[in-house]
Amino acid sequence: MADSPLIQIDDDWKRQAQEEKRKLAEQAKAREQALLDAKSQAQESARESASPTKMPPASFDTVIQTLLGQALQYLGDYGDDDGRSMVSLEAARHYIDTLGVLEGKTKGNLSTEEQASLNIALYEGRSRFASVGMRMVF
Repeated sequence: MADSPLIQIDDDWKRQAQEEKRKLAEQAKAREQALLDAKSQAQESARESASPTKMPPASFDTVIQTLLGQALQYLGDYGDDDGRSMVSLEAARHYIDTLGVLEGKTKGNLSTEEQASLNIALYEGRSRFASVGMRMVF
């Protein structure tokens, strides 16, 4: 008589499938809660920053935006209360050069987002400087 193959029935698969399904549901719930928490935190932060007495949080991005804002102010992008703008290429160059120094001193130590923010600020500052400088020459 030929040996018949042994058939093994794995009754454990149903329990494993249910356990995996439960874990996936927990992970989805945790992700959803994290999104709700992030949204709530962003709304709170927006409310706080909308207050004129609150300063923005100290961060690398704040440093970049402050320096770029000063450069753009001296390039005539922002006017005073009377609508008068000032142009000082020397002052604008100083703030743009300061961003360049910041780039050199932080090279290799920034996150991808921080590096992108700094690159954009440098590009914007240098482009505006060249544009305003060219208009003043002609």
